[in-house]
Amino acid sequence: MLENTLANLSDFEKVLDFLKVGNLTPGRLLKFLEENNVVLKADFEEFLNMPSEYLEEEIDAVHGEGFWTDHWTYNLDLIESYLGIYPENKKWLLFDDISYTYYDTAECVLPRSKRFVYVNGKVRQYNSLYVDETKKQIIESREKFKNVVKTKKGKGEIYNTSLMTKLVNLAAVKFCTTDP
Repeated sequence: MLENTLANLSDFEKVLDFLKVGNLTPGRLLKFLEENNVVLKADFEEFLNMPSEYLEEEIDAVHGEGFWTDHWTYNLDLIESYLGIYPENKKWLLFDDISYTYYDTAECVLPRSKRFVYVNGKVRQYNSLYVDETKKQIIESREKFKNVVKTKKGKGEIYNTSLMTKLVNLAAVKFCTTDP
């Protein structure tokens, strides 16, 4: 129990109120504890496991350029590292575990005709993304797991898949977005 990890029980309500604010990260939690002189009985890493009964995970990210191609490289590195330690889990990892999801964003790629321009006699690509306002409204209307792909055009259950399916999709996107 969370209250058992606090040196002073009077800090319990203060910590509980902070946990309700949302958008919590371990760093923000540690900063809050330090700024409010909350003393723990346990070390911070052990304490981090305690608030989970009061929290719900929410996937979130800040959009940035170039992340599509990065996925291919670091996913393969992670898979190879995992299978280097647990080679017997290969089938489970790639096909049987269907807990994988996709990140849902309102950012979309413009068609080539709208993102390529001539500058000083050379082809350049600028402003290749736009925000789909309809999709943004759907994402923002969700109560939980706002940025996870859902069935029924974004209004159904979370769409789960296998790692192999994600890899095949990633390869297809990588291939399809290569210049002709």
